[in-house]
Amino acid sequence: MVHETPENQLGATTESDRPQRFPVRRLLILVIGGLGLLTGLVFPFPMNGRYWNTVFDLAHAPAFFLIFLLVAGFLDPASIGFSGSSRALLHLTPRRLLLISGLLFLGGVTCEVAQKFVDRHPSIDDIIANSVGLMAGTLYCLSLRTRHRWYRLVGIPLATLILIYPSISHVQELVECVRQRQEFPLLASFERSLELAAWTPHGATVTRDKTWASMGSQSMRIESLGDRQPGAVMVWPVPNWSDYSTLKFDLFNPEANAVTVGVTISDEDHVLHLWEPSDRFNWSVKLMPKEVRMIAIKLQDVASSPETRSMDLTRVTNLNIFMPNAPQGSKLYVDGILLLK
Repeated sequence: MVHETPENQLGATTESDRPQRFPVRRLLILVIGGLGLLTGLVFPFPMNGRYWNTVFDLAHAPAFFLIFLLVAGFLDPASIGFSGSSRALLHLTPRRLLLISGLLFLGGVTCEVAQKFVDRHPSIDDIIANSVGLMAGTLYCLSLRTRHRWYRLVGIPLATLILIYPSISHVQELVECVRQRQEFPLLASFERSLELAAWTPHGATVTRDKTWASMGSQSMRIESLGDRQPGAVMVWPVPNWSDYSTLKFDLFNPEANAVTVGVTISDEDHVLHLWEPSDRFNWSVKLMPKEVRMIAIKLQDVASSPETRSMDLTRVTNLNIFMPNAPQGSKLYVDGILLLK
């Protein structure tokens, strides 16, 4: 007769009968990922410059894709492709995956709204990017759970495409940022379409046009919409102008009537003075019909233009070119904006 030893009795206990410890490591990874995402969405980072603004725009979809996988993996590791030996806290059905996606979407919207209170700017584009990341994560997990091989072969590449495709424009923008810095002290030649991304129109439409150019084959055309000061402001210049003496650019008035062109230049401290007109550089010139004129503005005059201080030419934030009170449809061409020693 064979007697069972304690070892035999222990060996008879199955793996599923053993008490499972709470997955602390998985929880720690989830918490770190969640805090990182929350910090990126709400913390008032000083996102000065075109480069960092684009980096943050690029990060939205991948960040929400990753946080979706972290949440799903914490609850059910098999749902993101880990082996079945990892304990599931909650088996994720397709309905539950969609519920997680919806809750994370609402969390992202809440964080965007919260940006109003930390001196950041909520954006519909950011919410759309968040949704793209969640959509890609949901489709990826659903593809792993299906028993149909063809669904998986199609679903996973489709999830990858959904995640990558919207990022292409941001990557192109980063490449343009690099080219912009490489070409400095040339600020704008308007030979590439992405150069216009550094400009914001106000009361006007802004396009690239081959009708006239002083440098290359294209210039920027500003067309008035009938507002009081239609124009375009360069909001993403390379900020350090301190090593140069002159701002030079070319203007062309194609109209049959004379047009007044105004120029303003501001630095980062201008916002601290509540955008007071006397705290920036203000200049204007009158162009006669069909006149082409090269403009040269001394940066020494720009630096001394604020009434109560000196402008910081290492932190220039915008260059505004506009046509005060120009009738609707009035056009102005701008080209060859560069700094000279």
